[in-house]
Amino acid sequence: MTSFLWEMSANLFEVGEPSISARVLLQEDLLGIFVLLPFGMVVGHMTMHLASKWTLARPDLGNLGIKLCVSAIAVLWLLNSVQCRALQSPTDVLSLGEWISESWGPHCYLQKGRLVVTFQLLFVRLISFNLGIFLGESFRPVSLTGGIACGKTTVANALRESGVVIVDADRIAHEILLPPSVISERQATVPSDSVYHSIVKKFGQEILESDKNSATSNQGEISNDDSRRINRRKLGEVIFADRSKRRALNSLTHPRIMKVMIKGILKHSFSFENVIVCADVPLLYESGALIYLFALIIVVAISPTLQFERLRDRDKDLTE
Repeated sequence: MTSFLWEMSANLFEVGEPSISARVLLQEDLLGIFVLLPFGMVVGHMTMHLASKWTLARPDLGNLGIKLCVSAIAVLWLLNSVQCRALQSPTDVLSLGEWISESWGPHCYLQKGRLVVTFQLLFVRLISFNLGIFLGESFRPVSLTGGIACGKTTVANALRESGVVIVDADRIAHEILLPPSVISERQATVPSDSVYHSIVKKFGQEILESDKNSATSNQGEISNDDSRRINRRKLGEVIFADRSKRRALNSLTHPRIMKVMIKGILKHSFSFENVIVCADVPLLYESGALIYLFALIIVVAISPTLQFERLRDRDKDLTE
């Protein structure tokens, strides 16, 4: 291992070809933006997440150790990929599949001959990867979760008043059920986020409101194609009576809620607003891997007795 590192560093600035072509450089730039940068974001974010969980007498040393280990692995990986690409053909443009297999494949370690590293390739890939790591480390959203009737709304309002941007999963879940024609710019969703037509096609016209409760446009005119909104109570009666239908509804709504929520988190996190972004996700721990997205999780909890009393006061139709 030591001899490998020494030989790699000794040949770092030795160029196997006089230079890479302009077309290859453009390809490396584009693939760096669309492949290396997102991958670097994941590596940076997960490294920070892992470092935050490290419990030692000196947490700062633990964080530094984790970052150094990840950095060493990343540099070795990049050096190997560049050496491999240089050995292949640094003047030919590759397809995406060829680029991944020839530039990043583990078989590169088995290449025989003198180690050659093209400096231009290393420079481009280091910039893309390190920019991704920087963005990943700075991406530190907060999550707010808790059971029903525990007071999440009160906490969310307090955070909002202090300047925190709230991305509300419940609000998104309500809005994606709206017809596309009534979703406005003031809402968290856009018309393309609506699953209205998919749900109506799946569960039929019976889940829609009657004509007298139809949604109207801002001019007071009734839309011809999607004027009747989904009645959430009717939809609830259908899905809670049949587990397969409940799974079908979840398969339509959950991916869309996740997509809109992550889009909102990214939008505010990487804007110039310089604010803390908090996602209000009631079923965070039930969602699985989503918990790794957040740097801090705020759990709102109260006693079961008080929770039941608050729920009963809020919903008079609720039975014991």
